[in-house]
Amino acid sequence: MRNSVALLLMGLLVVAMSLTTGCATIVNGDMVSVPVYTTPPEAKISVAGQELRSPATAQIPRGKGDFKMTIEKEGYKTGYVLLTQSLDGWLWGNILLGGLIGLLVDFISGDAYDLEPELVNFDLVKGELIGAPPPEAKPEAPSSP
Repeated sequence: MRNSVALLLMGLLVVAMSLTTGCATIVNGDMVSVPVYTTPPEAKISVAGQELRSPATAQIPRGKGDFKMTIEKEGYKTGYVLLTQSLDGWLWGNILLGGLIGLLVDFISGDAYDLEPELVNFDLVKGELIGAPPPEAKPEAPSSP
């Protein structure tokens, strides 16, 4: 008898916990891992306050909007990738299971969101660096009086 009561209470506890958290909150963490590969490698990657060298995995906070990634390497043009916030697929688990509270938890916590693209594969283009200073100006010929 005691074992069946303990099992019943454990089951009720699991059901109560599932109603107070969302599917995306359970499955996802607070950060989105975005792998970044560049050709050539060893490019400097700047995003969300991080500076990395490719290949690397950027850790981007979930639910904070879009992020601009800058990719730079000497002798190559600077590249940019926009990481766009989108709804996470696990969010729909709340709708299917009827968890309105879980749905709200996911949106409030930011765990309802993901970033696209999920993987960055970037080919740098050889050329002048954007924002490089112009070449030296030729001295002007003296003017005659």
